[in-house]
Amino acid sequence: VPTTVKVGLSAGRVAAGVIGSDSPRYSIFGDAVNTASRMASSSLPCTVDNIALHLSRPAFESINAGTQEALADSGLDLKARD
Repeated sequence: VPTTVKVGLSAGRVAAGVIGSDSPRYSIFGDAVNTASRMASSSLPCTVDNIALHLSRPAFESINAGTQEALADSGLDLKARD
């Protein structure tokens, strides 16, 4: 069975914590989470033979350490809050 994955990475401020008392769940909130979610949902699926990570500009700048030439612009145009 082929497996596909959609990935969106963003960087920024978030809030996290346990929500609920009957069935507690750990949750994370924030504009960075929403941006990463939109990037993942609008991206093409990745497979073992075709790996693509979709990075927001803040994530790219945080990760960038001489890898700029290996990253290509996907052409996605997403509105993000500053």
